[in-house]
Amino acid sequence: MKLIFNVLLLLIMQSCVPSEGDDCHKELFFQNNDEESKYIVWTEKVIVGDECNLFLHGELQPQTRAEILGSDSGCLETLINNVFNGAVIVYVFEENPSIKECESVASHPDIIERREYTVDDLNANNWLIEYP
Repeated sequence: MKLIFNVLLLLIMQSCVPSEGDDCHKELFFQNNDEESKYIVWTEKVIVGDECNLFLHGELQPQTRAEILGSDSGCLETLINNVFNGAVIVYVFEENPSIKECESVASHPDIIERREYTVDDLNANNWLIEYP
């Protein structure tokens, strides 16, 4: 009986997770089309309780692609609109910016480019951010 209950509970939980489609994306990629390595930082800071987390992807080799945002439990559209205040912000650096947790990225002197993407922008780009 307990096994049947657990299986039913698992099936109900799985059915509550939205499936990927036109209105629900699970991955966002960054493509470095440059001939040189780049470092990226995305979404300046996210405050969770009393902690803030800085999301630094690190070095991307030339002509490579990396997932910079992913979700197994929900849609990125919801995350971007509700947690990231409606946009993903991507900062591109030529060298490792050595940013410490909770420092502001926006005023860093070595930024070579700052880009901001709404859900509509990401839909138009098929959830792929390309540099340059």
